[in-house]
Amino acid sequence: MAPRPLLILATLALLGGANGAWAATAKPDALEAGRVALRQRDYPTALERLQQSATAGSAEAQMLLGMMLLNG
Repeated sequence: MAPRPLLILATLALLGGANGAWAATAKPDALEAGRVALRQRDYPTALERLQQSATAGSAEAQMLLGMMLLNG
């Protein structure tokens, strides 16, 4: 069970170090689109949208990605 926190930390570190050009492409509604996709259990779309928002600096998107990783 110990590897999960390390996986979460590594993923968040990668998100923080992502290419700045990718962060600039995040649309303001990416977080909301990620939330909607999560509610609809469309996990590939949720992952894509939340990564865009997290890279742009959204703490909520970063938390949601961590929860996705934690829950598998």
